[in-house]
Amino acid sequence: MGVITKQLIDDLGVIMSDQNLEVLSEHFETTLDNRVVDEIAQELNVDQLKQLNAIREQGTDEELGEWLKRNVPDLKEIIDDETAILLGELADGADKL
Repeated sequence: MGVITKQLIDDLGVIMSDQNLEVLSEHFETTLDNRVVDEIAQELNVDQLKQLNAIREQGTDEELGEWLKRNVPDLKEIIDDETAILLGELADGADKL
């Protein structure tokens, strides 16, 4: 289940069609993924970055998850922080949706 739900949008007071909600949700997830990867990349050395890129290109989601757990001890905090920041940005811009 995605972070952006109909209930969240309703709670923000935004009226949105299901189609627009789907587009917003996909954009949110893509943006979150990019931000998390950017934060992770700042913590890795050159060899780890090469490994990460190889797994992202050729590995499975399960392999990527295991690699991240082994190599990024604060992964949960990074994801939580970036999610909170992005949700805050969404809330701040809710009147423009």
